Amino acid sequence: MTQAKIKIRRNIYSLTSTQIDKLIQAIKGLKATKDYDTYVETHSDKSVVDLVHGQPLFLPWHRAFLWRFEQQLNLDFGLPYWDWTDDRGQTDGKGKVTNRGPLWQANVWGGAGFPVKDGPFTVANGWETVPITVGTLSFDKQLLRGLSLAPSFGTYPTQEDIRRLFAFRPAYDPSIYDSFREEIEFGPHGYMHTWVGGLNNTNPTTSNSGHMSFFETSVNDPIFWLHHANIDRLWAQWQRLFPKSPVQAPGMDGNTYMPPTFGKDGQMYVKDVLDLSKLSYLYEEPQQVSATFRGTDTPPPYIDYDKFFYTTSTSLKQGEAFVWPTTAPTKNTNTSSDAGPALAYIHAKREAINAFRGEDGNEDLFTSTQVAGGTWTAKSSFETNGQGSYKSAGELGLAWFKEKLYCVYRGPGGDEQLYVTARDQKGIWSLATPLNGSGLNYSNSGAALAVYNNTLYCVHAGARNHDDFLWWSSTTDGVTWTQDQQFPGSYSIARPALAVLRERLYCVHRGGRGSDGNQLHWTQLIATATGLSWEVSNALPNHIIDDGPGLAIWEGVEQRKPTDPPQLVQRLVCLYRTPDKLAGLRYATAKVESNYILSWSPEQPAKGTTQASPALFTGPLALK
Repeated sequence: MTQAKIKIRRNIYSLTSTQIDKLIQAIKGLKATKDYDTYVETHSDKSVVDLVHGQPLFLPWHRAFLWRFEQQLNLDFGLPYWDWTDDRGQTDGKGKVTNRGPLWQANVWGGAGFPVKDGPFTVANGWETVPITVGTLSFDKQLLRGLSLAPSFGTYPTQEDIRRLFAFRPAYDPSIYDSFREEIEFGPHGYMHTWVGGLNNTNPTTSNSGHMSFFETSVNDPIFWLHHANIDRLWAQWQRLFPKSPVQAPGMDGNTYMPPTFGKDGQMYVKDVLDLSKLSYLYEEPQQVSATFRGTDTPPPYIDYDKFFYTTSTSLKQGEAFVWPTTAPTKNTNTSSDAGPALAYIHAKREAINAFRGEDGNEDLFTSTQVAGGTWTAKSSFETNGQGSYKSAGELGLAWFKEKLYCVYRGPGGDEQLYVTARDQKGIWSLATPLNGSGLNYSNSGAALAVYNNTLYCVHAGARNHDDFLWWSSTTDGVTWTQDQQFPGSYSIARPALAVLRERLYCVHRGGRGSDGNQLHWTQLIATATGLSWEVSNALPNHIIDDGPGLAIWEGVEQRKPTDPPQLVQRLVCLYRTPDKLAGLRYATAKVESNYILSWSPEQPAKGTTQASPALFTGPLALK
């Protein structure tokens, strides 16, 4: 495969009328050369149909099938997808729900009919389908399309139906891929095939059952490609939600050789289609980087004068470079604290958790939840099932690890010992215990948690005897922690932040009590001859910080100039407050250069003010 510039597959409703016309003409161009008919015949070949429908190969083979077709279209944009939920609830203008959106107008894809009488894909407009016999039904050269289905076949998919496809499962379950494949293939995939075709299961004829209703004839209707692009988009989202889950099932793994996708040609291995960037396309699925921070303690000129939490999120389209939002942050009147927040994002649940101590001297611990980018819930105390209340005088560390939510925090009052507790899936927090059981982990500020290579890492600033070194420990099972180890030449007097970028664990932190104490620093975990260790931190003299930073990873497609091809990029996003009297927020981004060195952008202002450490997470994914 030759690496080409990345194309973005966008929602059909995001395309201009000129782009839609180009797409239709490219499809009809393949029909004129008979190449389109080869795709129809390939998908109707029983030796192919039986291997790629109702089988684990369904998703990877169809991805390869679409990719081959997209290459032949040779457009300057990607094959669009049809998100069926966009059309749900559409009416005929007289109050009757038809679920037929603008896509089905005569000047776009054409409407329903046995045969279809309007739009670009009629015999009168040069579109003749490949004659195929399915059982007792003989389809001739005219396109047949119903755009309706009896309720007994199920219901038109809702956004909630689509979200249920991503129902939370243990990521290590080896059957997780094929469970998802079955649910999407026999659920919305199959339903929408028959909805477009208009299948009459009681007495199917070519007067009531269209081309899309049957495997063998479905490619004759060009909506096939937009429909399957949406299936592929949802699988791509599943891959991002479960990145460690193998795409395998009985009889199939990455080394399985798939059937041809174009006549006798176009065979690929399953492993060849698992990384979209290597296929030179991505879906228009912008990520959100969301920040939460508490207000300030002092009256104006501070903007956010209170102890409530504030939230702001980016909203970027593919092709746009990362920039922080210019809109004012949203106040969350349900939550407030004397300290900064700790955030964890559970991708499989599309759920963000904020853990924090109370306000006005209240050291009890609380959580608040945000689902799929919605509003934050009212705060609730840690549910300990009668094991007492948990308290802290500092900022917390939070991470999702081995199907539990872990929290590390320093004790209340003058207790600088670090404690760990974990919340199970019933919402109950375990009995809090000293971090490594020996009572030797101390912090005056708080800890940061991150999962890296199936290990949970904890990094924190010291406490006793004015210890401003950074320290770290880890656990592979969530129970037994390693003894605290000191970072070589790295100091901090605030809670650090952790993030994994390009398969490396990075730590960003404020300095210690020395002359560079108000500078941003970064370091990375590396392998040495004697085991894992952290590099000596690198100071960033032009990035001035007070309190601890917040970190997140943004992944998207950037296009530096309109004439440049889009490129997949990953950035580390860092948000922090400045030590000036306005307590303003600043942000900077970093990219990985050679030898995993971070190259930082200049710091830039961000909306909002705070007198504590902010926190960030990446999500929610566009699961709709």
